[in-house]
Amino acid sequence: MKKLFMGLLALPLVWTFAETKPNVLFISIDDLNDYISPLDNHPGIKTPNFERLAGRSVTFANAHCASPACHSSRVAVMTGVHPVRSGIYRNMFGAHGPRWRHESKVLEKAVVLSQHFRDHGYWSAGGGKIFHTLQWTPGDSQNDPDAWDEYRGDPLDPISADWPRPESTKIDQNHGFVGRRPLGNHYFGAAVIEQEEETYGDHLVVDWAIERMKEKRDKPLFLAVGLFRPHIPFEVSQKWFDLYPMEKVQLPKFLDNDLEDARP
Repeated sequence: MKKLFMGLLALPLVWTFAETKPNVLFISIDDLNDYISPLDNHPGIKTPNFERLAGRSVTFANAHCASPACHSSRVAVMTGVHPVRSGIYRNMFGAHGPRWRHESKVLEKAVVLSQHFRDHGYWSAGGGKIFHTLQWTPGDSQNDPDAWDEYRGDPLDPISADWPRPESTKIDQNHGFVGRRPLGNHYFGAAVIEQEEETYGDHLVVDWAIERMKEKRDKPLFLAVGLFRPHIPFEVSQKWFDLYPMEKVQLPKFLDNDLEDARP
């Protein structure tokens, strides 16, 4: 009787949920790892906003990335197709290269997460780095334009199809891979950015997302927001470097022979 009573109590909640269809906010953060305080809580890491969010959320502490590369992991998340099935394990850097659907027979008819929401009555919008796009890559060459009602594209505001690839692929011992691009010149380096944070690509994407959430519409909202940072290069305002003096940074532990069993 107790189980039946509990089941009857739940029925109105299920009915209400089905009728109202809650708005869904999907946030993708690049290369964050699990060092944030609600998860691994790596010594010295300061993430108060994540603590606030975790305090009102369900936290999954044993989640794993489908693949350790931008392109393959994002395709896996957005389609639900694991790299083991799709065969996609690499990044795709071609500025106008083949769309990801054409890289695998398994993905030709795969339903993207945002498309699934659209098929069930949602208005779907996305912005920033959801699929794998680079600063010189037009968003529609790697994204799926049919899966969105609106898509903002590149964090630096839509890049035209004729935007050139970097002319330089010079390797610099101190600064790493140097190429000309909007976000900076040091792909694997670190530098202080003097410009106002309100002009950063991620800041612009968040501003765009806030405006989408304020809009009134007759459909529930699925909103995907892709943040590029903390992906390399480590280019931020001086105040963020000041939070982490080099002498106090604790590197993660690793095995001295960790690579000995790795494939060539």
